[in-house]
Amino acid sequence: MTDVRRSSGSATNGAEFPDHDGSAASEWRGHPSHELDPTDGWTGSGPYANGRPARTGAWASAYGRANVGSTDVHAAPEVITAMPAAAVWRPDRLTGKVELVRPELADVLHITRNLRERDRLEVFATRWDDDPELLAASAMEIPGSLWVAKKGDTPVAIFGARPMWPGVWCAYAFGTDHWPEVVLTMTRHIMRFIIPSLTPRAHLVVAFCHEDHVSSIRWLRSMGAATVAPMLFEWGRERENFVLLGWRA
Repeated sequence: MTDVRRSSGSATNGAEFPDHDGSAASEWRGHPSHELDPTDGWTGSGPYANGRPARTGAWASAYGRANVGSTDVHAAPEVITAMPAAAVWRPDRLTGKVELVRPELADVLHITRNLRERDRLEVFATRWDDDPELLAASAMEIPGSLWVAKKGDTPVAIFGARPMWPGVWCAYAFGTDHWPEVVLTMTRHIMRFIIPSLTPRAHLVVAFCHEDHVSSIRWLRSMGAATVAPMLFEWGRERENFVLLGWRA
């Protein structure tokens, strides 16, 4: 789920984000290292269903339902809440607690230099080059909100949202192969803080996904995102197809 192209403006469309260093935020910012996050090893193919973006009320309700174990990647958001395990390669787990911090260039560089393959293909498909240093610099310059998920001392993922034009924001996220170890904390933060902070000023929040990045599409649907455009044909620089998902307030 990525869109880190250079922005033409520096304003944040009047956004004011909650204090993420308070006690309430701390409850949602971390979890013990032994807590297993949902795996993201999904693959699949098939047409994406047409549909309008989910309304604001569905953002939280879709994530909280108990319909566990759906295997339909393209199902409506209300039937997807968990991702069953898949037989995919995993690196050795990191040690330490998962925390969300404000971005530092060194942390962002570590992530962009060690992107998991599916994110690398998705991110650079909509950029002019494959340079991780320039990608990190672009990420640091994006107006809006940006967080880094770390486990122990290791940066793992970047996520946030930026204004595209009045009323429309773009969500993005990418990370390393340790993504499954931090995605649960990221999901909680998105549902608890990012979405509530955007609803007063955005009537639509979108996310661009490579058509083969099925785990990302499934993750977004688990948080209530619905199809905005079933297929953006030849959207990437090598004619890669993308899917546009989003939430409607």
